[in-house]
Amino acid sequence: SVPSSPTLRDQLIRSAIHAAEYAILALLVLRALGARRDGCRSSPKDQDRTRSLIALSVAVLYGVLDELTQGLLPNRQLSLLDVLADAFGSLTALAVVEWLRD
Repeated sequence: SVPSSPTLRDQLIRSAIHAAEYAILALLVLRALGARRDGCRSSPKDQDRTRSLIALSVAVLYGVLDELTQGLLPNRQLSLLDVLADAFGSLTALAVVEWLRD
């Protein structure tokens, strides 16, 4: 039998799971970058934002590479929606962290 197309509900659930996974990844990358401020000339706020941008870049790049890898596998396909959900989850988590810092 031919597999049925995912319903809108299924797609929303998948996207929410992707967003949550990549929110966690972005927060872990941010934590791994640490809060080292010793000997830096820039302000702590600038350093925090730089770390957040690096964490966002790493998470989104990982999401893109993950989708490209899936595109090479049989019975899997690339999904721009998954990449967007990954980026949205990463950005949302890091935006909340920035908001809480202010």
